[in-house]
Amino acid sequence: METSSYFSAQGYLSSREQEGTESDERQLPQVVEELRDLQVAPGTRLAKFQLKVKGYPVPRLYWFKDGQPLSTSAHIRMADKKTLHTLEIVSVTREDVGQYAAYISNSVGAAYSSAHLLVRGVCPEGVSSATCTACQAPSGRGPAHCPMHSGTDGRIAPQERVPSGAWTP
Repeated sequence: METSSYFSAQGYLSSREQEGTESDERQLPQVVEELRDLQVAPGTRLAKFQLKVKGYPVPRLYWFKDGQPLSTSAHIRMADKKTLHTLEIVSVTREDVGQYAAYISNSVGAAYSSAHLLVRGVCPEGVSSATCTACQAPSGRGPAHCPMHSGTDGRIAPQERVPSGAWTP
């Protein structure tokens, strides 16, 4: 399913110069290991997203948060080691909650992977369960399946009641 982040990434890429080389063995970019959702405690020293990609010519990778391009800073670190690409968020805060995406492209085509970063005690939407899209999902699962609202009457759940592990919508 293509999301608005995917289309934002496509638009961003079209404004950038694409690189490519001529070869008989050209290969579409392919995500070998997808990004995975992360759930961390506030103040966590490091949240790390990583994915493996392949393709020829060697694909370029662009990182996005909530559809906006990311750049390296003291708070955001990016690393590429051959096919392994890493995005690190240093000293995680509630403002870091969101959807993170990687748009991978070469002269043959493009690929996309995304995942969510959740901070315990912070609803994915930063709102009450009445307006939380995780709680009001079309599946009708309700607040019991939102990691921030489960076991509550719609308020953000106390940290000790938040389930550990990766959150999946």
